[in-house]
Amino acid sequence: MASQYTTNLKEQMDPLAKDLMTKITKGVDMLRERIEKLVSTVRCALKPYTEYVTSPFEKDVDYIRESLDFEDLKATVLQRSEELRDSLEQGVKELQAGALYLRETLDP
Repeated sequence: MASQYTTNLKEQMDPLAKDLMTKITKGVDMLRERIEKLVSTVRCALKPYTEYVTSPFEKDVDYIRESLDFEDLKATVLQRSEELRDSLEQGVKELQAGALYLRETLDP
């Protein structure tokens, strides 16, 4: 008797459960579409404000990007390194000349 009651109840509940799941799925899909439309509307409404806020930063970033051009930076570093190498070579020559002078002066 309990087994028949359970089977009977299950047979009655299965269509109800399927119907409920279908309704929930449709409701969720409708809600998702509605939220997507609202988000799109808000995004469009806020776009001028976000552009207004971000445009100064974008200009600054562009300026920094242009001022830090890799090729220009590389050329500057190479030029400075050549200048330092020349200066170092000159200092070494002067040091060698001074050492030679001291050697000649101190050697009898």
